[in-house]
Amino acid sequence: MARASSDPRITLSLVAGHIYPSSRAARQILKIIKLQLHKEGYTWDAVPQEARDFYWEEFQKHFIWDEAITAMLKVAWEKICADRYADFTYRMRRSGKKQQCVSQEIWESWQKAWEDPAFKRKREIFAQNRRSETGSDGAGPSRHTGGSISAIETARLLAKELGREPTPMEVFTYTHTKDHDRNTFVDRRALSVNENYTTARERIVTSQTDESEAESRIDEVALYLEAVGGEKKRKVYGIGSQASQFYTGSAAHASTASAAPQPEHTDSHYDDDIRAQLADQQRQIAELRAHVMRLSGEHGAGTSSSDPAPATDRHVSTSQQQPLSAPDPDAADDTLVTPPGAKSHPAGTPPSDPTSDPADEQQHI
Repeated sequence: MARASSDPRITLSLVAGHIYPSSRAARQILKIIKLQLHKEGYTWDAVPQEARDFYWEEFQKHFIWDEAITAMLKVAWEKICADRYADFTYRMRRSGKKQQCVSQEIWESWQKAWEDPAFKRKREIFAQNRRSETGSDGAGPSRHTGGSISAIETARLLAKELGREPTPMEVFTYTHTKDHDRNTFVDRRALSVNENYTTARERIVTSQTDESEAESRIDEVALYLEAVGGEKKRKVYGIGSQASQFYTGSAAHASTASAAPQPEHTDSHYDDDIRAQLADQQRQIAELRAHVMRLSGEHGAGTSSSDPAPATDRHVSTSQQQPLSAPDPDAADDTLVTPPGAKSHPAGTPPSDPTSDPADEQQHI
């Protein structure tokens, strides 16, 4: 739905089942959460439904989207809520200090719940999962340097920097090297992927008589899939569940990087594509709901152990991009304030009362 010229709210979209721009949404979600806390809410899973309903209503005062995607966007919104809430409570639990937005009564209730043996056992399981060595023994836990912005946004920022859409490997290199230097990889697994990619690319180029022609015909997506070992559990290392932004279902199982041109689509192919997209959307909803449930009691710490999902979207202008530096989601210098006269309803509705900012919003977590 078209956005009214007088509507001050920020327009959101869904890319591979994820909210875009996610960084702005995440910052505002945390601000809203701090407006209403409950003593039962020691984890996101324990937050009362009345509070979640309040968060959703407040969220709609700041953002607008096509009404057709409301159901899927709310699922993606809830995942961000769970992530931000887990990080919010973890930082206080780790430091032993409450934020000003947390009353003493709520703080004491949360501390008691966090000391429960059942909660501690659950927390240790999550910690072990984060430390797991998915890249084989000795590789260490998977890491990335993507920062707080999503990999989809990272890909668009790189597109602005490069003047073209980045390849999957270019996004992977940016998000898996220290200080984004494109050279010093953060762990053994990332280094191994780079070596696999380089070897496979050189093999293709040297096998062609005309190297310049070979360069132009390289299938970068298939090459990347080969380098990371293909799809595992519907995810691709370095891309995650958003892999559909780079390839279609059949390419996910590619074992070699083919340089052959792709056949043209027939009408039946388009029908198949539409059905596949609908099925993929349904799967994304189910996965996002399952992810929110798993986040109960989970917390984030230090260097992230989950891979962002580098992806490109040819339908969103790069003019929406943010600076390449990834700001802290809670940084005061990029705080969103409630637009005057905004109302909690998607797309094309008259304005209402704004949401006020709590005094402690200027503090960093």
